[in-house]
Amino acid sequence: MKKQLKLWSSLSVATLVGAGVLSGCDNKPATEVTSDPVATEQVQPGLDDSAPAHAHEVAPVGGEGEGMSEDDDPVTDDVVFLSQLGQIRGHLLVGMELFRAGHLDHARTHMKHPEDELYSALKPAFEARGIPAFDSQLTGLAQSVEENKDASEVEAAYSALLAELDRVEGQVDASAQDWLLVAVELVRTAAEEYGIAVDDSGKMVNAHEYQDAFGFVKTADAMVAAIDGAGSEALSAAVAESKALIEPLYDAWPSLVPPETLDAATTSRLYGTAANMELEARGLE
Repeated sequence: MKKQLKLWSSLSVATLVGAGVLSGCDNKPATEVTSDPVATEQVQPGLDDSAPAHAHEVAPVGGEGEGMSEDDDPVTDDVVFLSQLGQIRGHLLVGMELFRAGHLDHARTHMKHPEDELYSALKPAFEARGIPAFDSQLTGLAQSVEENKDASEVEAAYSALLAELDRVEGQVDASAQDWLLVAVELVRTAAEEYGIAVDDSGKMVNAHEYQDAFGFVKTADAMVAAIDGAGSEALSAAVAESKALIEPLYDAWPSLVPPETLDAATTSRLYGTAANMELEARGLE
């Protein structure tokens, strides 16, 4: 993997977020986090003041597109294992962006979700692969946000958790093609989540899944960017095409907290992107 990937931490989600690389999303300075999350949620600096009240509510957690099917085996299948870790990264990415913007109630749900819904299912795979898990770091970040700790403490907890994810991923002997397929799975999961978030008429019905979808696409983008295609014309072309396919997707997220209506056709567009990315990846076989 080291020969096929650039150092992940150099293009980590933390680096991308910290640099404000959030195409199509809120690129405004983070507001001061107050001790009153309800008041913070109501004010929401940087968002359109005319946004509907329901768009500011925290939607129920429980993405139907996440998790693994009965046929998925994270013990033996590197793509499945890394895809689940990628979903954790996606939750943390958008959770931190929401925290930085002062949307504390939204941030809390994203910090809790990885541990409750994703991480627990991966524990047998950690044990079978002989890879130490990162329970304390995951819990520590969720608790720091839940308890409204100082921003510097939350950022430190996030950095520590990203370092653990880097460590775990670094112990998987995944090929460049594997990483492209992980990115495919993240975009496909984003399509499923967006389909839950927006109904057929374009009405926003679930803010949490809308945010999940952004986190997964952004994580997929970072993974593709981290693949070193040097020395392989076919791989270099597949990486470039995959990046070109992802870039136009960002207009699907005009803000961190969604507006009342969005384009219902986005779900199909995300599925189409995943399919085209998979063609690029499978072409390397």
